[in-house]
Amino acid sequence: MGQCLSGQQSRQDVNQTNESSSKSILKLPKLYAPNPLLTREEVETSRNEFWETCWAYGGSREIWEALRNIINLLYEGNAESATELASAADLTIPDNDIGKGAYDSKGTFYEIPKIVARIPRAFAEKEESDDEQETSHNSLENGKYSEKTCTATQVTSVSPVDNAEKPEPLDSVIIRYCVDEKDYKIQINGNAPLLQAKSAFLEAGLDSVQRLFFLGRILHWKKTLRQQGWSPGMVVQAM
Repeated sequence: MGQCLSGQQSRQDVNQTNESSSKSILKLPKLYAPNPLLTREEVETSRNEFWETCWAYGGSREIWEALRNIINLLYEGNAESATELASAADLTIPDNDIGKGAYDSKGTFYEIPKIVARIPRAFAEKEESDDEQETSHNSLENGKYSEKTCTATQVTSVSPVDNAEKPEPLDSVIIRYCVDEKDYKIQINGNAPLLQAKSAFLEAGLDSVQRLFFLGRILHWKKTLRQQGWSPGMVVQAM
């Protein structure tokens, strides 16, 4: 996920690669641990959000549904049925590894994010602050934090001079827009919730952006870029 549909490798090439193992059944990708680690809730949310929006990347809704069923069958240990379903849908899967995506009969490539093709073997522990973010203290009003928002650790006694907030330096973020396949560079605060950066998207002409993707998962507007593993120089994809 995070990349527009691509057909760089031809279906014919994949068929030739799989010719010697055409009788092999499908398999899941190898176990892995993402960096940074995600909580179980974040993994499940990312997987569900992908299946809800995967058709937007192109291709056939029927094929996307078939791929979802194939992965479910593999997780249930029913590899033979998964293989039969792939054959019935006329899908070509490189090296019989569902994590490498699939080609339909027209040669269209369907990319499946690693986190969707295989659940990670390790998870991050859920931080206490995650629960607090769901409370009214961190509620959002009209895309911005409420002026009443604060935490106990942030309340300190300061002099009138120090009380003036110093603006944090902005980060230069590369946004790769899937619609026109162009890169846009915007200036936002990587330590602030993404909701506060929507004005920067508007100024860059990206007013129609609905979702952001990074490292194969959907970014959350209520969290900061850095909380979600981003660092300067890395590309964020948008659609």
